[in-house]
Amino acid sequence: MKCIWCQRCFTSASGLSHHLESNSCPNKDTNRQGIYNFIRSRDQTGFVTKNLLEWHDNDTAETWATDNAFNGYMWECYLCNREFSSKQGLNQHLNSPTHMSKIYHCPSRTCGKEFVTLAALFNHLESESCGFTKFTKVQRSVDGFFNPSRAITF
Repeated sequence: MKCIWCQRCFTSASGLSHHLESNSCPNKDTNRQGIYNFIRSRDQTGFVTKNLLEWHDNDTAETWATDNAFNGYMWECYLCNREFSSKQGLNQHLNSPTHMSKIYHCPSRTCGKEFVTLAALFNHLESESCGFTKFTKVQRSVDGFFNPSRAITF
């Protein structure tokens, strides 16, 4: 998979999606929110995006742990109680998509799984775990997700 903005190559659609959602592309200023807005604007039927009544951009705020997150032994997430050996590790966890809204869903009517990131959706489809499509078909279809002149389909 090749990023259409920086030409960097990735071994899978999920890798390319993660590259864009994590704002790692040097030629395209985007993040999870920007990719969702772009995909959602082209996915009017809700093929892979959830039909939300409203959406609030929560990717712009950063969350930082205070000293109160130290439980005497480890740094603990107040949302999921996962423990980290460092404050930096907890901060990285708090600012990851882990606790964000699930805004994508598997297009299979029988699967029903929901995902926080497009990369996670692609990873699910690439694994062929629900049988909706094959790995190679996901790789061939990814261009339709990021290229506005192509259709979003598998």
